[in-house]
Amino acid sequence: MEPQAPPPNEPANTDTSAPVVTSSMGAPSARKRWLLIAAVVLIALLLIGGAVALFAHSKSSNASIDNEEHKYEAIVTIDSKGFMPGTLTVKPDTEVFFENHSQNSEGETGPAVQVVQSKAAAKQTADFNSDQIPATSGYGYTFRKAGTYQFYNAANVKQTVTVIVK
Repeated sequence: MEPQAPPPNEPANTDTSAPVVTSSMGAPSARKRWLLIAAVVLIALLLIGGAVALFAHSKSSNASIDNEEHKYEAIVTIDSKGFMPGTLTVKPDTEVFFENHSQNSEGETGPAVQVVQSKAAAKQTADFNSDQIPATSGYGYTFRKAGTYQFYNAANVKQTVTVIVK
């Protein structure tokens, strides 16, 4: 069958491409749909981000230096005069923070210190390891079992502290 010629009053259609359908309603509704999807995704991301931040804050505010659970906290300071207090009595599951408050003779930040276990304490606290504690920093250790634990400053063995757990 041969194509028929258009009637004499109508122009011939020479465009062989598919017809283009335009609608003034199509574009805005598609745009609104994408904006709605983008808004929902943005709100979801904000809610998830807020929940993650809240969870991270609650974990960090309850975290200890040694990342162990503990019920109580106590502080022992170390400076050029030694440990203060020299004897500390705590309950089991207490985290003791050894804080370096050392200063030099000009009152500037002092040297790092290392808290070392006595031989008797080493048998009870094999995982205690303060390494070098820089000035204005600290090391935390959770004492789990009742006992008497003795420690000293590696740079000055006359500076000692006794932690009694009962």
